[in-house]
Amino acid sequence: MGIDVTVYTPENPSDVPTDHSLEQEVPPEIKVIRRPITEPYKLYRRFISGRSDSGVRTTPINSSPKSAKEKFALWVRANLFIPDPKISWKRGSVRFLTKYLKEHPVDTLITTGPPQSMHLIGLELARRLPVRWVADFRDPWTRIHYFSFLPLTGFARRRHERLERLVLERADALVSVTDGICEDFRNQLGPERAGKVFKIYNGFDSEDFEKALQTAGPESSPENAVSRKRFVISHTGVFLSDYDPAVLWKALRELSDEDREGFGADLLLRLAGRTDKAVTDAIAAAGLPYEDLGYLPHVEAIRLQLASDVLLLSMHPSPEMKKVLTGKIFEYIATGRPIVSIGYKDSEIAALLKESSAGIVFGRDELPALKSHLKALYLDFRSGNEAPSVNLERLLNSPYSRENLTRQLLNHIL
Repeated sequence: MGIDVTVYTPENPSDVPTDHSLEQEVPPEIKVIRRPITEPYKLYRRFISGRSDSGVRTTPINSSPKSAKEKFALWVRANLFIPDPKISWKRGSVRFLTKYLKEHPVDTLITTGPPQSMHLIGLELARRLPVRWVADFRDPWTRIHYFSFLPLTGFARRRHERLERLVLERADALVSVTDGICEDFRNQLGPERAGKVFKIYNGFDSEDFEKALQTAGPESSPENAVSRKRFVISHTGVFLSDYDPAVLWKALRELSDEDREGFGADLLLRLAGRTDKAVTDAIAAAGLPYEDLGYLPHVEAIRLQLASDVLLLSMHPSPEMKKVLTGKIFEYIATGRPIVSIGYKDSEIAALLKESSAGIVFGRDELPALKSHLKALYLDFRSGNEAPSVNLERLLNSPYSRENLTRQLLNHIL
């Protein structure tokens, strides 16, 4: 769309799942600058398990029980690495980019977080250089759902709040993905500066679906979806223990017991991405059949969604989740498959699903209603109704397409 782009990113980030197939989506004219980053995760793993290459998950910021070592490590992370462990990248990045941008000037600098320490790089560069700065918040900062699980001292909490305030006040424009987050930012800034806050959804890339359909086998193609022999409920992406939708496992167990030869025999849960063991343990304890596929290349994850009869989206039980949208919800919507979400009925997710007629949110205590809905979806599957085909032209023109969202970015921000 006529914008020259340079990307600055870590050369060696820790604990980031890598999908090399996505490199094909980066046009050759995009300049990518990679610089090394030093992170404390190897030290954390060595402290917890005695090995720097162990499978220990780094700093589990959730409500799960923790050992004394994990509690201590979490205290260190919360109070010495503010706002997050990526802060070690700030000093060298500011030094390098100050010199680089003087030699290669740009009109606009965009920082995106989390990690929110990226915004502190932008804050310092905006002080030093004549550049327009846009701070993009994919999630809130101090109002994110896991903030309450950080054992912060009063000093650390005040520092988070002060840094957040500096970023909000100094940035020339602020972008976030939901009305709720944007409204919080506007309230913090006051009416005289609220006009610099814009909502732009995460959205989906229609080209991803084009690739998925071009390479899909007969079982995952939307035209032949009914040829599958199983009633497939799929979840793609990160599935942490705190998100475990116990009411769903109970509903599926009861439906299976009530119709062993039908629902019970046909049901299959498919999980793709990072799934906590506590989630698979809960599924196994309920006696439900499942496949844990682990990480998949992005196009394969979309093919999995297209080959599903129901897509699952579970919310974190924290009330802060009401204002958050996961990135995958837009891909879910694009598939045309019915979405079943467990969480808050007065959330941004619920409003988006209603707006797009893509699915329904059920509360964590709505067992009868959830069972009734799942049974209706299963009967629709058994009736042989064809899954809706994916219309690529419709996706391209969707208000949730990345193409249209990029136009919004250009119109409102740049």
